[in-house]
Amino acid sequence: MTANPNLVRHAQLAPDEVPDGWRTVRQIANDEKISRCWASQLLNRCVEQGTWERAVYRIRIGDFVRATPHFRPVSAQKGI
Repeated sequence: MTANPNLVRHAQLAPDEVPDGWRTVRQIANDEKISRCWASQLLNRCVEQGTWERAVYRIRIGDFVRATPHFRPVSAQKGI
């Protein structure tokens, strides 16, 4: 049996270096002790309101590198 070429390609991608201050929904949910679903909804509202910003970075999750949304408060930008 041959490996699925798409899975092999995703497994070989190099993860991005995530800058300080950026966290995933899972990290924020764990820190705030709320569900990931609720954290995701709150973060999406905050992004719409302009109080948080969103960027996608590739991170290693298990055996694969996946594009994953990361969030940080707008006030976390340098110079503000």
